[in-house]
Amino acid sequence: MVEQVRFEQFLNAQPIGRAEALGLARSVGEVRLRLAPFAGLTARDLQQWQELGDAAETQSAFAQPWFMQHSLAHCDPGGTALLAIVEEAATRAWLGMLPLVRAGRIGRLPLPSWHAWSH
Repeated sequence: MVEQVRFEQFLNAQPIGRAEALGLARSVGEVRLRLAPFAGLTARDLQQWQELGDAAETQSAFAQPWFMQHSLAHCDPGGTALLAIVEEAATRAWLGMLPLVRAGRIGRLPLPSWHAWSH
């Protein structure tokens, strides 16, 4: 039997690893998911995105807003991609972000769905 872990327990788990050593890990309260078009991001959103990229345990250009902004502008000129933003409800601090695109199929099945955006 597989033990089920509640989402709140996962979020409030004791931090381990590099994030803890750097003092970046923390427990959070209630979280929310927000879908936003890139063009609809505010200056505060862009700042939160930058801070999220800077706090990544493994630095990657793909997590940096300057890289994704150019990628989205080049590969998604119609602006159909949405950013799935996970943020702490009380402070609106970003905890994660993933670009999504709507697809008309899942494999061979004609089922509309959302997929992680790639270029």
